[in-house]
Amino acid sequence: MAWLCSDDTYRPGALNFIGNFFLNNPNVDIILGGWDYVDSKGNILWTEYGKYNRKEFLCGVGRVGQPAVFWRRKVYETIGPLSEEFSYWMDGEYFLRMGAKFRFHAVKIILATYRLHNTSKSVCDYKSQMQPIAKIVIERYGGKYPLCWPKRLLSLRYIFAKGKHIALKAFAMGKNKYLLKHLKYKLLRTDIY
Repeated sequence: MAWLCSDDTYRPGALNFIGNFFLNNPNVDIILGGWDYVDSKGNILWTEYGKYNRKEFLCGVGRVGQPAVFWRRKVYETIGPLSEEFSYWMDGEYFLRMGAKFRFHAVKIILATYRLHNTSKSVCDYKSQMQPIAKIVIERYGGKYPLCWPKRLLSLRYIFAKGKHIALKAFAMGKNKYLLKHLKYKLLRTDIY
């Protein structure tokens, strides 16, 4: 099982790979692959490979690309469907439920694309909508997600997890020559990821 948002795609052969992997690895319940961040035209910006660490996820830091996650039906039957309580970060809430009962198995293969563009829901409403909901969800599951910078600076777990995440992301973006463009957007425009 999986789901794909309307502006993302699966890479050719992804579903065949997933089917065969589950068939040949009956002890694996959740597969977490890699994904390419792409722009509105489909150009690759940078690539990330997923890794699920529940402690880091409970600090608001994670490397889980929603379109690159696949699971067996028994996971769904155990934890139930997506929650309709939230209009944002419903995938994060679902992954926290998954991670409480099942292990994520990371594979080093690109399975999907995650599209970034000016009208993307997660890009446009990150600070105003998604971040506050992420805080609510994380605290509901026993985590701590400080929203303001002074609180974040006092959370060593957040600093270490975020630092590792940023270093890996910067390395991947640097390899694809997107890092300088990304930093320019961050400095000059607030409406672009």
